[in-house]
Amino acid sequence: MWFSNVDDEFNNPSDILGGLPGGPQFSNVTNVVDAATTEMEAEEIIMTGEFTLMDAMSAIEIMDPRLDSFLATYPGAETASFNVYSHLTPEEVCWIMDRTICAEMGWHEGRSLSQTIYTCLYVHEFASLDPVIWRMNQPLGHSQPAPLVTSVLRSWIVGLVKCCHMAWREFSQRHVFENEDVISDKAERSLMESTREDIALDYMGAAVAWLRRPEQSDLPWRQGLELRMVLRESLLQLFSLRPRTDPSLTMFLVKSCRELMASIRELPLPPTPPSGSSAFSSFDPSICRTLVNHTPLPVIALMDISDAWERFSELLDDLEKSVVLDGSSDLLEWKTTLTMLSRDTHRQRKAFVRSRTTTSFTVNGNRIFDSKPREWVALEVLRAVADIPIDTWISVVQRDWYGPLSPHAAYADRIWVSFQGIFSDWLINYYKSLSHNRYRQRRTMAKNTKSWRELFQFALRLSQQLIEFPEASLMARRVPAVVMHYRLGQMTEILLIGFEADLYSEDEMPFLRWYLARVLLPKHEEVLQWLIDEMQRTPSSSPIALNYLLTQKLVISVLKNLSEVVFRILAPLATEKTPKSILRRRLEWAFQPPLVVPDPVFDDIKSPSFDEYNRDRKISTEEQANIIYSLGLESLQLCRSAAAALGQLRTLEHDKSSTRLCVPAYDKFIEKLDAACFNLTATLEAPEPPAGSPPNGSDRSPSHLWFRVR
Repeated sequence: MWFSNVDDEFNNPSDILGGLPGGPQFSNVTNVVDAATTEMEAEEIIMTGEFTLMDAMSAIEIMDPRLDSFLATYPGAETASFNVYSHLTPEEVCWIMDRTICAEMGWHEGRSLSQTIYTCLYVHEFASLDPVIWRMNQPLGHSQPAPLVTSVLRSWIVGLVKCCHMAWREFSQRHVFENEDVISDKAERSLMESTREDIALDYMGAAVAWLRRPEQSDLPWRQGLELRMVLRESLLQLFSLRPRTDPSLTMFLVKSCRELMASIRELPLPPTPPSGSSAFSSFDPSICRTLVNHTPLPVIALMDISDAWERFSELLDDLEKSVVLDGSSDLLEWKTTLTMLSRDTHRQRKAFVRSRTTTSFTVNGNRIFDSKPREWVALEVLRAVADIPIDTWISVVQRDWYGPLSPHAAYADRIWVSFQGIFSDWLINYYKSLSHNRYRQRRTMAKNTKSWRELFQFALRLSQQLIEFPEASLMARRVPAVVMHYRLGQMTEILLIGFEADLYSEDEMPFLRWYLARVLLPKHEEVLQWLIDEMQRTPSSSPIALNYLLTQKLVISVLKNLSEVVFRILAPLATEKTPKSILRRRLEWAFQPPLVVPDPVFDDIKSPSFDEYNRDRKISTEEQANIIYSLGLESLQLCRSAAAALGQLRTLEHDKSSTRLCVPAYDKFIEKLDAACFNLTATLEAPEPPAGSPPNGSDRSPSHLWFRVR
């Protein structure tokens, strides 16, 4: 470490080759620092009392490229050679189009406009592409046709920016989260908000018509230019359509975009222009330094065009799934489909599509599916899950409780209306959370667990008040079970997302596996079985609702068995020093005292118990000590039971269940569970490992993130 003992700035680079780094005016103070830090551990930090975690997170290191924001020129920067009035060859125009597609997909992947779309300088110089202005600045004698720039490239830029405006307008609905899913900061630049979509389509239509003229038949790269222009035209129409407005047209445009993309990819790639050409210099990756950004941004490199086409294909696939979902008003289909799509750990849906899905579900938070009132959600869920005919129930209550002329009838009605409104609000919140990114989904569900507990308590009170009326009691008993079904599903999802994100330490893992396998999933299985028994005792029960419950129970059974096996494998690796304080903070949403209600339909879920965990852990450890490394026949039987349940799930008739709209995602989900079951079975049947190695099958860990054995 060196410290300057003079005031003069050292500016002579040749002195660096001398003795001391920095020159002779620096003194070696390493011993001073070493003496002052002898009691510190490696990587330890001394912090003042006012230094907070927020201060640490917002710190910017010296030489961080973000410090260069708003710096137009910097050491090593190339001299800009961009001239908006330069003529371009057809292959250069194709190359610019492809680069803007790379930039557009980069924005949809979560980068900012300043790092992606705005790096194309033609976006900022659009006014100069006006045919009159452009020709006024042209010398005579150029062989390239002017419409290549003033019509084709100009209309492409219009379509590109308008597509971004349509996406930005969807993002402004606030259904996805700024800086998590998307960066919508426009850097005080226009996205052509005042230009109507039909005007932009007219521009592109004129460009396509020019390319199709007979005199342009010999134009090089004419087919590539035309296909790209038609693709941009179709994409703008696709982005301009509001959800649920015209599903058939939307599907047609998705199909057209996919076919056009395939045709473009069959053509040769346009060559990269020379570094000194106007086409190459039309992209400035450091443009973000000169724009007004609310957050300092580093310079990034755009993705390759092959990667951009893959991202574009994924966007079209996601849009197609969203349009299919638009055609359904079945809340169970929405729940199952969105859950299956969000559980795909290899690829999350694009933020634009997730926002569009939420927009399709709720309009300004007031109408559901464009036409249903908010209160309809609670009625529909109770009917779909538990076959509760709400209209019949309400009429029975008003007729039999205190009589229609009694003042208590109005009180009873107010109780139901209050429950219906609260239940609807939290169901809407839940369905919207299914389109969040996985980590936001976890935080939202964890935050809402207390409210779902209070809602369950409300449902129990409602059930108790109606239990004495024979016709209403049958229906009233099922209401708490439906609430508990949604509540337990979210609590399970919180833990599963944590496993996906590798959020938990190895010390925490055995306890969390125990809580999932011994508390959450058994309670959920109990609730589902109770509902199934109730439905089967009623001859007129809906077969669709019963089929949904049976499917859910099979899935929960598989998760429970596999979680139990993982817990038994990890139990011997756990120590007595379970980080209780950390786990209490981690599972703050779970450490709630169970509700006590006289004569409940079923008990509330228990809080995690460290005493029960330690007891079960010791039992599992002793079993493994007394049995060979196979970890016991019972664990193998659990895997076989899970495999049998998965076999039943494969035979599911999708047309008669809530998986109708997500068959590929559902089949993939079952395949991944089957792979986890197979790998766990292989781990259990493995021969005895070498001495000193932990019996965790780490070389054979399941592929599924929920059931990794560490």
